[in-house]
Amino acid sequence: MAIMFVSCKGELEIKTAIKQRIIQGVNSAKPFVNYVFEIQNHTSKKKEVDSLIVIENGQCFRINYSLRIVKTPKLLKAFTDKGIYKMEASMLQGNRSKLLKCTNKEDQVILYYKDDAVQKQLKFTSFEEKTERRR
Repeated sequence: MAIMFVSCKGELEIKTAIKQRIIQGVNSAKPFVNYVFEIQNHTSKKKEVDSLIVIENGQCFRINYSLRIVKTPKLLKAFTDKGIYKMEASMLQGNRSKLLKCTNKEDQVILYYKDDAVQKQLKFTSFEEKTERRR
């Protein structure tokens, strides 16, 4: 399996991108997708996260996320220090909102962020896929 990450040459670098299919132990619960990303910040310059958009099957969703530095529990809203950050986002109902204008039809996840008030994006186009069963 080939993994391809697309990003403009810059201060944020994608280390890993995992798309987990979560199967819950309760028969009536529907499976859902959870995204897990590790992103390296190469500078101490602040980069504020604007939104995380998932494009799946021709539909666009703004998805809630959690961001933290790896191995720390504190949740963040921006990349502030050098290091590796972990971002997680679940496609559970209630954790996302459907966007009406969706012109991009290619399945991908796009992280929009501001760097010195300039809007930038990091695109995730391929993922390591895993299935996880929960009790």
